[in-house]
Formats: sequence, structure tokens, C-alpha cells
Amino acid sequence: MANQKQGSSDMFEQTPATFQQANELNRIKIEETQDVSVIWLDTHIHNSNPDYQNAITHLQHIVNDIYTFTDNDECIDFILTLADTDVCLITSGSVGQRLVPCVHDISNIDSIFIFCDDQN
Repeated sequence: MANQKQGSSDMFEQTPATFQQANELNRIKIEETQDVSVIWLDTHIHNSNPDYQNAITHLQHIVNDIYTFTDNDECIDFILTLADTDVCLITSGSVGQRLVPCVHDISNIDSIFIFCDDQN
């Protein structure tokens, strides 16, 4: 999926994320959230899970810009275009294992949240 500004009609398929987990984003230590973009990367983004919809709805009360991706490279390229914007990155455990080493040194990534059922 190409980068796409997230609207309220998209949902996330088979995510371990819940509203309560997504609400943890309130703890980001950034005073001006208007300058933060939330980028959600996962290969299972789909229109079938109300937990994803609830998370997006609540995130929209915190930040103005929410983008979703299903492709690692497209996501990284997009993050690099946001040089003056702090980024909060949300991903799943399996995708995060490959993504975090690639984005760890990108200076505008403020936070990375990884949703994963596997606690190992």
C-alpha cells in the first residue's frame, strides 16, 4: 500500500493492539503534538477490525497526521521526507524486527511502539 493519509474508514486486521494499548501514545513526551505524525506500518492493515478503527479514532484526537503503510521501503522513504516533523512509529513485532534496525538512526523518529503477542 502506498503512503496514505489515514481516514476513519480504515481498520486493522488481526492486530493485538487495543484501544487501551493505543492510548499509551498519550505518554509521548512531546509538548506540541501538532508537529507529530503517527506512522503505522504493518502488512495486515485492512478494513475488518474495530480495534484498529478505535485506535485511529483516538489517535486523531491527539495528532493531526496519521499515515498507514504495508511496505517497509515506502514507509522509510516517507519518514525521510518528514525531516522537520517528529514521527511516532507504530508497527507489529514481526515487522518491527526488520524495521527498527533500518530506522533506528533516523533523527526525527521520536518514538517506536511495537505491538506483539509474543513476549519473548
